[in-house]
Amino acid sequence: MTRSAVILMVYGLLIFLGGIMGYTQAKSLLSLIIGCGFGLLLLGAALALYKKKRASVWISISLVLLLDAFFTYRFVQTMRFFPSGLFMLLSLATLIILVMQLRRKR
Repeated sequence: MTRSAVILMVYGLLIFLGGIMGYTQAKSLLSLIIGCGFGLLLLGAALALYKKKRASVWISISLVLLLDAFFTYRFVQTMRFFPSGLFMLLSLATLIILVMQLRRKR
């Protein structure tokens, strides 16, 4: 597997599990729906990235960019590192890796 596909898969799993954790701890149905939805989309994008589909990098970047914007907004609102600050940093790191993957493909 390519390194970026593995990293995206781990990130997708963390988002998925974060949605479940948000539901169990805070009873937030929105966290469950969005976390599981984005987690599954990211896992699908990781599979497509592994299969070297051309659009998979752009789809992955778009999903991670949306999540990074959301977690940055939540972090600025609450100023709490966990979970929004941690996921903001994870999103940023994943975004950097995907952009580097895109530059390598050219």
